Amino acid sequence: MPMLPYKSSINNSEGKFPALMSGVFRSADGALGVFVANASSEDLRIYADLDLSSCGVSEGTSVTVASIDSDGNSKEVLSKTEGIVPLRSSLPAHHVTMFRLN
Repeated sequence: MPMLPYKSSINNSEGKFPALMSGVFRSADGALGVFVANASSEDLRIYADLDLSSCGVSEGTSVTVASIDSDGNSKEVLSKTEGIVPLRSSLPAHHVTMFRLN
């Protein structure tokens, strides 16, 4: 995981935090959403494998995956995928993307 340095103005301490931040949620219609934010000033690649069973999806259930960029543009990236879903993308500096699985 790429890390970014920071310096606290409160106590003058230094540290690091992840350049990529993400989360998974389920919408009211049952779809899964995975967002990924790039906090760095560099373009980064996303390589993640999402285990559907860890998100409450029944074994054997297939999903379609769409990628939605920060402008709201959506495109299907995977169709009829089940089990472990590979999430792959380029993410420009200071941008957010979302994967919608349903």
